[in-house]
Amino acid sequence: MNSIINITACKLGERNAQQQMFNHFAPYIFTICRRYNKSNEDAHEAMQDCFIRIFNKLDSYNADRGELKPWVAKLSVNVCLNRLRSKSKIHLINELNEHHLNIPYEYENEEDSKKELLLRSIQKLPNGYRQILNLYVFEQIKHAEIAKMLNISEATSRSQLARAKTLLKKIVEKSKITHYGT
Repeated sequence: MNSIINITACKLGERNAQQQMFNHFAPYIFTICRRYNKSNEDAHEAMQDCFIRIFNKLDSYNADRGELKPWVAKLSVNVCLNRLRSKSKIHLINELNEHHLNIPYEYENEEDSKKELLLRSIQKLPNGYRQILNLYVFEQIKHAEIAKMLNISEATSRSQLARAKTLLKKIVEKSKITHYGT
């Protein structure tokens, strides 16, 4: 993957190389940003912040330590978490209102509908649930590290993950009924 992108040219600020890197990673980074943000508009803003951070930090990337894609992903997750922290403190919700379950869905084709259903359902989770679910499930970070990252206890991380999974299941089931009429 790194051979596709001229990292040296990107580090030197060459626009064509940076545009190529943007085009290559934009869909991947946007998917990460959608998982951490409630709306596509917020995800687009976060993606822009991610690329600014990536280009500013590209000098610290060392190909000997690993592939570029995981490095880009880690920076993107950190940008998303920092954006959420700056907007507000993480609110861990114990009681949920029914409005979290009312989600209208429209799909362009059946093939993409399952992935889109899951992504939109994740976006509907409250911030604290969504962050912990993303970090644990998609980023494969252990509860001890999540607790340190979010300044919460390990027990809180575990309980919020369990609650996030339960709510996510309800959201997905409700949206299937809404979309498929079953």
